[in-house]
Amino acid sequence: MTLLSQGLQRVRNKMYKFTRIVALIILSLMAFALSQTQTEVCYSGAWGAKIAQLEEIRVEKVAGRTRVVLINTEPVDYTCFNLESPPRLIINFVDDNVYSRKNERIVVNKGVVEEIRCRYKQKGEEATPRLDYIVLQLNQPSSFQVKREKNSIIIDLKPVLSNTRVRKVAAKSPNSIKGKEKRIRDLEDCLRIAIDNSKTLKIAEEEVRLAELKVREATRGLFPSVAAKVDRTDGKIMVEEPGGVDAGFRETEFGLQIGQSLYQGGKFKSTLTQAKVKLEMAEKKYEKTEQDLIFDVKKAYYNLVSSQANVYEQEKLLRQAESILEEAKKKHRLKLVTKEELLNVQSQHNQVRYQKTSEEKDCSLALLTLKQLLNLDEPVSVEVDTELDFQDLGISLEHCLEVAGEHNLDLAISKLSMKFAEFGKKIARSDQKFKIDLTGFYGRGGGAYKTEELKLSHSWYAGIKVSKTLGGSTISSGYTSDQTNPKLGQTSRTESNTGSVTLSLFDNLKNLSQEKEADIEYEKAVNEVKKTEKKMESEVKESYFNYEKSLIQIEAISKEIEFRKEQEKIAREKGKLNLVRNSEVLAVEINLTSARTSYNEALAYYHVALASLNKAIGIEKYK
Repeated sequence: MTLLSQGLQRVRNKMYKFTRIVALIILSLMAFALSQTQTEVCYSGAWGAKIAQLEEIRVEKVAGRTRVVLINTEPVDYTCFNLESPPRLIINFVDDNVYSRKNERIVVNKGVVEEIRCRYKQKGEEATPRLDYIVLQLNQPSSFQVKREKNSIIIDLKPVLSNTRVRKVAAKSPNSIKGKEKRIRDLEDCLRIAIDNSKTLKIAEEEVRLAELKVREATRGLFPSVAAKVDRTDGKIMVEEPGGVDAGFRETEFGLQIGQSLYQGGKFKSTLTQAKVKLEMAEKKYEKTEQDLIFDVKKAYYNLVSSQANVYEQEKLLRQAESILEEAKKKHRLKLVTKEELLNVQSQHNQVRYQKTSEEKDCSLALLTLKQLLNLDEPVSVEVDTELDFQDLGISLEHCLEVAGEHNLDLAISKLSMKFAEFGKKIARSDQKFKIDLTGFYGRGGGAYKTEELKLSHSWYAGIKVSKTLGGSTISSGYTSDQTNPKLGQTSRTESNTGSVTLSLFDNLKNLSQEKEADIEYEKAVNEVKKTEKKMESEVKESYFNYEKSLIQIEAISKEIEFRKEQEKIAREKGKLNLVRNSEVLAVEINLTSARTSYNEALAYYHVALASLNKAIGIEKYK
């Protein structure tokens, strides 16, 4: 019995091994057949992980088709799929074993291919960087067929004749909206367009011009007032006695009238200085408005770059999930996995699809935010193709606070406001001081009957006035000396000297309230400076800590990505040997993609933190 049991056990073991080998052969044949079938997503795999180099990319027109040939040194695993708006074909390399030295952008303009873009993975110390995927930028929607010849990948593209194609071709005519569409490729384009089109900046610029006019107005107050004066009178003397004759006459006087304030308690000088401070405030406010706009554009731009990178990662994950789901379905049909395992993979696939849709919505919102900041009336195409990087700049908090104290625009504006209010106090108090004004006139004039010859002679007057405010009242004293030309009926000139003293009771109560108001405004300005200093310190510290936190996040996520990559590599090898379930392989892929999207978000957070730090210190110091 013991020998019989041992014999049966050996037979069962051999049958199990034979069944497993047969199942593996069937799966391999099905995978090979699937790789030769053209669908909307084409997959080629199971070639191992030999190191391959992309030696040449050839584009040619063959029998009404556009053929793209990728010549490699070794066979490579790849997937192909179409994207719309704009039409593109993506060739994604599954393994990290493809290297290339091709330019990131290759202009073609042959057949349906406009250009070819090579996307590389993060460059390390390798002389030849690793190729992640290739984008064929098409000028119209096209179907594709992919086949392999030895180490080459051959892609045939044929235009799709449909209403969609007609509409898109028409959109490229010179008179169409597409022909007028602006294309934006990088951050510099975004900043330039946003600054050119900002209504807020234009208003701030007008405020600067207004402040310049106020400076001119205040400067004019320092100089004498000069007026050219001409008086002419025509009339007649009425005679009421019987038999009397009315006599007509005429009088004329012309000359220059001059006025000059010798002393106003420093009012005019303070007014001019205050106007200059106002101009400097307007210029700082313009810089502040521009700085805020630059920060908003940078934040929107980096969020868009991060969102687009995340969409790519989710698209790549979805393709992997679809491939794994198809494999799980085949295994289930062959009774190699349970229905529970298939449902688990389907659930994971649905989760990946939802995550991809969510990332696409986030990307659309980020693009909308950027377009709103650009404030363009005409259509605009935003095609950012930027890889974010990072660097530990060795920034110290103490240095940031020191630079912010010198250049922070909010603090500079608040200090100028305090200075403006200080001169407002001086202007209000100048009304309580002595005021000395000079007036004068010099000209010629005369009068005569119409029957007589009009003779003109010199006339002049000069006067000085001194006044002083006493509480709410005003006391003033004046002295005038004049010499007038002969008037009508006179033959001699008149000279006179006149002195006067005037006391006006409670005519200047307004000055008391203005002085009190100026004191209050100054105290408010001083308090605002203190608040702004605290706010500035808080903003600098917050931005600096966000910068440090972003570096920590990037370092931590980089290590997680390395760990997830090792997990993925092990899971793939085990998957080829059927040592792990499909759901476990897909879970590893999901974890790796999650780490990569977190890394993209951390990079965007790093750049936004730097932009925020530059804004807080007041200058573009860190890039």
